[in-house]
Amino acid sequence: MTDFRSPIATLNEPVATLDDHRQSLRITCSMFSGFLRLLQAYINFESLPSEILRRAGAENVPHSSGFLQQGLTPNQTVPSTMIQAWMKDDEHGFVHGISVAFFAVLFASKRRFNLNGNNEKLIVSGLLHDFLRCSDMHEGHDEQLQKWYPNLLPVTYTHSRPTRDQIQHPLVIGDRLELLRYYDHADWIDESVINVYLGNEEVRGIVVAYYLFIRPALARLFKYRDEPWLRHSVESNEVIATANIPGDPLQGIAESSAPGLFPRHYWAPYPGYWCIETGTLPFHYNITRNHKLYHPFPVINLSHYLNLGGLPLRPVRDHLAASGKIPASEWLILLGDNDLEDAAHHDLLVESGGFLPLSLANTMVELADYLLAFSLAASKRGE
Repeated sequence: MTDFRSPIATLNEPVATLDDHRQSLRITCSMFSGFLRLLQAYINFESLPSEILRRAGAENVPHSSGFLQQGLTPNQTVPSTMIQAWMKDDEHGFVHGISVAFFAVLFASKRRFNLNGNNEKLIVSGLLHDFLRCSDMHEGHDEQLQKWYPNLLPVTYTHSRPTRDQIQHPLVIGDRLELLRYYDHADWIDESVINVYLGNEEVRGIVVAYYLFIRPALARLFKYRDEPWLRHSVESNEVIATANIPGDPLQGIAESSAPGLFPRHYWAPYPGYWCIETGTLPFHYNITRNHKLYHPFPVINLSHYLNLGGLPLRPVRDHLAASGKIPASEWLILLGDNDLEDAAHHDLLVESGGFLPLSLANTMVELADYLLAFSLAASKRGE
């Protein structure tokens, strides 16, 4: 039997290699993908493959129960500024809510993301439980939420001070787990409470992988989701040789002598510059072009690049070039299908500011766009 190892103890240790986390990362990405498919089903039931509907006994059911939409509909007008704040707030907003919902459903369903009303209610309650805190309404934010959104689970309105029979509710535990994203989490978390759901080694691995690698990436992606993003991928010698066309005046190789920076080794169209692609969320063709040659996708948002001393971008051929001594820890890494298995990228992943599959990042943004649009549309009441 494997000895119990506290997630808090594991998160407090520096990550030297991905070897100890790779299997947990595979499972975590698979579980989170399943959770997002479940959310997608509650948004658009007919979008699910017929085989999934058949297994759920719902192949002839055109719609879900609508608990998600009921929960997102207020009983008084909600200013659009409050909804926008909920979507962007990196402390209490959408990413926090979806993280709580993910773990709440994971615990309640025993890692089986089934189509049922209980999971649907858990998801919408998790999404909205800290809604008022995004607009600086902290005192009694859970109790006051019922005046705005009355169709959530009862525990939503007491989660910050749960009753004795609610202390181990999956939503409450999911909310407590979110404290793991802070460096001083050990001072805030009562391990005897969260460990109720962490007796399984696989679940502990999911929690650790999520908060070490995936959660930090999601937080920054959504905080700066409306900005342009820059991508510079790892350039192998083969890629650099391809770029160095004989007679081309824009050629050369530059290597940074300073440790911990990215990029380290790149083709230089101008002295000290490296080529980039640009795009906005969700990341599609422009920023991910040539994805079979260049992968994974390290990205950084424009304002962060400039704040770190990045120079103004310059045009080169059919894209742009950037220059700056940017620490690897300031880049987020978006993974292609097999990038997690490629040991050549593991040092960069460990040094980065977080990573997750490109497909999950795009799905998250697309689902968030629906939730934002629905919430804004439903926010105007007739009082």
